[in-house]
Amino acid sequence: MFSVLTDGRRVSVINAPAGSGKTRVMTEAARVWAAAGRGPVIGITPSQSARNTLAAGVPESCNTAQFLGHLPGRRGARGPLAVTGGTLLLVDESSMIPTPDLADLVNLAEARSAKMILAGDTGQLQAVDNGGAMSLLAGALGYVRLPAPVRFRAAWEQAASLRLRAGDASVLADYDQHGRIIAGDPEQMTDAAAAAYVALTLDGTDTLLMAAGHSLRRELSRRIRDDLIHPAQAVAAAVAERPLTGARDVPSVIDARLRRRAGPLVPLPPGPWSEQVPGIADPERRAFAAQIAAMMDARKVRIGEHAAEHALPWAVTALGPVPGHPADRLEWQRRAASIGAYRELSGHDDPADPIGPEPVAGDPGKRALWHEAFAALGPVGGPDVRGLPDGILLHLRDTYPIETAWAPQWAGDELRQVRLGAREARLAAIRADGEQATRQQRRLAVAADAELRRRHPGQRFPPLRSAEPQPATRAQRDELTMTAGEETKETDQRIRDLTAGHQTFAVKLAERQSMTIPSADPGYGDLGQAFPPWNGRRKDAILQPPRPEIRPSARVLERTADRGRGIEAAN
Repeated sequence: MFSVLTDGRRVSVINAPAGSGKTRVMTEAARVWAAAGRGPVIGITPSQSARNTLAAGVPESCNTAQFLGHLPGRRGARGPLAVTGGTLLLVDESSMIPTPDLADLVNLAEARSAKMILAGDTGQLQAVDNGGAMSLLAGALGYVRLPAPVRFRAAWEQAASLRLRAGDASVLADYDQHGRIIAGDPEQMTDAAAAAYVALTLDGTDTLLMAAGHSLRRELSRRIRDDLIHPAQAVAAAVAERPLTGARDVPSVIDARLRRRAGPLVPLPPGPWSEQVPGIADPERRAFAAQIAAMMDARKVRIGEHAAEHALPWAVTALGPVPGHPADRLEWQRRAASIGAYRELSGHDDPADPIGPEPVAGDPGKRALWHEAFAALGPVGGPDVRGLPDGILLHLRDTYPIETAWAPQWAGDELRQVRLGAREARLAAIRADGEQATRQQRRLAVAADAELRRRHPGQRFPPLRSAEPQPATRAQRDELTMTAGEETKETDQRIRDLTAGHQTFAVKLAERQSMTIPSADPGYGDLGQAFPPWNGRRKDAILQPPRPEIRPSARVLERTADRGRGIEAAN
């Protein structure tokens, strides 16, 4: 910035890759120029969307057509905006400005004794019309370069963007590895693109969806329209499903119908408080509300900074130690701000438990803040029980002995000593069924027990115990060792007991798997299994290379041949 402001040239060029902070440099240049009293500052961009971005730091900004006074089919019909001596013209995204427009801007700066700074990337898209003017100016005048992208949080993406800018096609493998390239059949990708556009639009993100042709564009537009009007249709369908006559709580019944149709729903992120200011008719009250919202946003930022500065216990428990790298520290502060803001607004002050259980469904605002804080915590391994209330955790923990009490008796390696081979395989299968049936409940119970102890460190919980039969004792193993002439009545009786236990186990397993959650709407079916199976992450397959061919040495072959001749001589 110092170089382009003090080089004494009429036109200076900043050539830098995407995400390197060109717009931020232009904003700072405007601030320094104005603070020094050199003159007014005008921002110029090739498009209105780029103008809106630049206007956040350079209030007096416009696109090139507005600045040069173009009308449809008539260049410069209204004449350019007034420019006085000492004006600083900041031209952002210069590589996308057509050559005639950029030439007019340079001539205007020369005629009015204005200073012009061009910022862009000659390696990005050029103007739709005849472009290349910025590349010519950069080659003739030289340029200042911002070397590294700073927009990206991930280090791999910083390096990958530079390789992509240089035309290295192999970098696409890195983007694919990090999930940035999604592929599939045309119908699947059309649905995915429309769904992503709707989700981002509802989240307040300015999204651009591009299609290969007009027919595909029309189909995408149709699907997006259908998705955007779907919520109103869903409510109407839920109301019309069945008469509400006799319902004691009509909103709860409609809510149950919508939840049954849509499945579990996670609230959208609430966004900054400054974007949630209601439309108050009184200007004074509206300004006061906007001021309060801005103060709340600033308070949220300070919460993250305070948590990082003092390494607060709840923040370290949730996010780990405060990183030393500046970029990682900023990300840590951002996540801590979301968690700390929820703690402050909800009154949750447990120093060991970051956010506590999920609030009730009747408080959507608090639920949205909780889910924002929950997302900031990051993923966990194994069953995720962090959002479950204490009642469900106690239920999962206390039903563990009940779930394991009817497991079949231990029949492990000791049964290998039984000389009845056919029954041996059958008993091993019985034990395998028992372990598979209780594995899910065991994992859930252990996770629930750990979560309860983390939430309530001062409360004493009895040790978690399984009701499964214990492994065979030494005396029981000795009974399985048979001697000559010994009858096998006791062993046969034990095997019969195991068979009976297996049958009882199968009946109770079927009962557990058939239990469902009743719906809040008495006129409809259940909401699903009460004890759904937990699918753990499968391990990746291990690919082994083929076994290498091992050739014997010449000495071994020679000795083998001598041995063969010796055998023939002996015969």
